[in-house]
Amino acid sequence: MTDKLGEFLSHSSIALAKYLFHFNASHMIFTPQYNEGIHGHSYNISIEIYGDPDDSGMIIDFILLENILKESITEWDHYVLMPKDNPNVTIIENGSNFDIQYGDRFYSIPQSDIILFEGINITTENLAKFLAKKIQFILEKVKPSIKFSKLKVEVWETPIYCASYTIHHKPN
Repeated sequence: MTDKLGEFLSHSSIALAKYLFHFNASHMIFTPQYNEGIHGHSYNISIEIYGDPDDSGMIIDFILLENILKESITEWDHYVLMPKDNPNVTIIENGSNFDIQYGDRFYSIPQSDIILFEGINITTENLAKFLAKKIQFILEKVKPSIKFSKLKVEVWETPIYCASYTIHHKPN
């Protein structure tokens, strides 16, 4: 039993640093206890993948992982990130804009400047989860032979506020 546990816990990992991977975006927080109007952050991302190196000695090529991460966060760069499932927020298409109503706050923003997300709020925790799942999907599609046991994504909203999401993955 100890050998099995030690085998499970022993893995190599690779990581990409948070200061090199970033995007800028706006969001709002809508809860009955707390809400913030539209504001933005310069988000920094780090990613770590745990697994067993393949015959070449790598878990995954750094350049491939870097390209996947850059492609994933570039789609969010310089957009307003908006939750589409918050019961207290009304989002209506109005010509080429989205009209957004929350209590006495009203915004009319071009649809081309907004990315709608599943969920009730765009929090750092949710961004870490969305990004981790997106990267997992891309990895499994582009590199199905990869044998990773864990994928961890950290999203830094400020230099001191961070959220992470970890996916435990059963290697093929």
